[in-house]
Amino acid sequence: MEDKDIRQKLIVQTKFWNAQEGYEKGKTQQFWNSILKCFDPNIKVEQIIVYEKQVKDPTTGSTKFIDAYIPHTKVLIEQKSSHIALDKPEPQSDGVALTPFQQAERYDNWLPLSEKARYIVCSNFRTIEIHDRNKPLEPPYIIPFTEDGISKNYYRLKFLLDSESTVSALEIAVSKAAALQIGSLYNDIIKLYSKTELTSELFHNINVFCVRLVFCLYAEDSLVFSRKDMFGLYLQTFNKNRDEFRLHLKLLFQTLNTPPSERDSEDIRLNEFPYTNGGLFAANVKLPKLTETIAFNITQKFSLGFDWSPINPAIFGAMFESTLSSKDRREGGMHYTTTENIDKALAPLFLDDLRSRLSDATKIPDLNTKRDALLSLQDELASIRILDPACGSGNFLTYCFMELRRLENKILYELHSAGVETRLIASLQRF
Repeated sequence: MEDKDIRQKLIVQTKFWNAQEGYEKGKTQQFWNSILKCFDPNIKVEQIIVYEKQVKDPTTGSTKFIDAYIPHTKVLIEQKSSHIALDKPEPQSDGVALTPFQQAERYDNWLPLSEKARYIVCSNFRTIEIHDRNKPLEPPYIIPFTEDGISKNYYRLKFLLDSESTVSALEIAVSKAAALQIGSLYNDIIKLYSKTELTSELFHNINVFCVRLVFCLYAEDSLVFSRKDMFGLYLQTFNKNRDEFRLHLKLLFQTLNTPPSERDSEDIRLNEFPYTNGGLFAANVKLPKLTETIAFNITQKFSLGFDWSPINPAIFGAMFESTLSSKDRREGGMHYTTTENIDKALAPLFLDDLRSRLSDATKIPDLNTKRDALLSLQDELASIRILDPACGSGNFLTYCFMELRRLENKILYELHSAGVETRLIASLQRF
C-alpha cells in the first residue's frame, strides 16, 4: 500500500477515536486492530498481535497482563483510557505508583530474554508514546493521535508490523527529502548570479549559508532551540520583503554566535535563541542573494512545513551530495564520505573488537564480574579520541560518535538492568 493511502486511513482513524471516549478495558483491541489494518487491510490481526499476554510477578507469583504485544517486532503496548495522563504515576496493586511506561517496563523485565521488547508503546487513545529500548537515555517520541500529528508522523508507526522498517531506514527517507529541499535552495540561489559572479568565494559563502540553515532547521525541530519551529516563526514575519528577511537572518546568525551576557539587542524574541558555540556562526561570511520566494520557502516549506528531527546527521551529507551535479560539487568543494565507507575503515580497526567484547560481557553469568567488565569497557569508550584532519562534511566524526554512543547505550542498558544507576548520570555529564 502506498504511503499516501496509509496516511489517509490513519487520519480517518484519528477522527473516529477523537470523537469518542477511549476505554482501556473495552476499546484497546479495536483501537490497535484499526491502526494495524491501516497498513494492510487484509492483515489477520489475530495472527499478528496478542492481547492480555500473561506475565508472572517473580516476587509474588501473581499473574499480570500486558495489554498488547506484537511478537514479530517485539512491541509491548501499555494502553490507558483517554482520561489518563501518560506522564502521571498511578498506584498499582502492590501500592507502588508507576507511570504507564514504568508499568510496561516492569512487565518487560518479567518477560523471557527472547521476548523482551524492542519498543515500548504507551497510549491513551489521544497520544502514542514510543520508547526505543535501544536508546534508553533518549526521551520517547510522542505522536499526537490527531489529523496533523498523524499526517506528519504516520511513517513512524511502520515499525509496528515491519521489522525491516527500522529507525535508520526512516532516517534515510526523511534525510533524502530534506536534502532535496536544501539542494533546490542551493540551485535557486545559484541562478541569481551570472557565470562571471560564480567565484570560489561565492560558492564558499553559499555552502556556509546552507550549512547554517540546516543547523537551524534541525535545531528547532529536535529542540536544540527551546521551542519547536522557533527559527521559522521568527523569520516568517519578514519573508515578504527580501531585504528585511536577509537583514534579520543576518542578525539571527550573529545572535547565535554571541553569548547572552554580551548581547545588546532589545529584541526579546531574538534573545531567546541560545548561544551556539563551536564556530559555525563565527566567520563573517556574506549572505548570498535571496528572493521573496526563497524567503517563503525557507520559513513555510523548509521550517514550518517539514519535521527535521528524524534526520540522521551522519547520512545527510551524502544525501545532499546526491542532489547536486558533479560539476557543482567539484566547484563548491562538497565531497562526502558515505557511512558504508566509513564503517569499512572503522569496523576492522576497532569497532568490531568493541562490539565483540560487549557481546561477551553481556553473557557473563556472575553479576559482579559482568558489571566490572561493562564498567571497564565504558571507561575505555570514554577514552577514545578520533581525528579527522580533512573534516569536510563532518560525516566521519559524526558517524564515529554515533557508533560509540550506540555501544555505550547498550552498556548503560545492561548496567541499568544490573542496578548500577549512578553511571547513567556520569555518562550524561560526559557526553
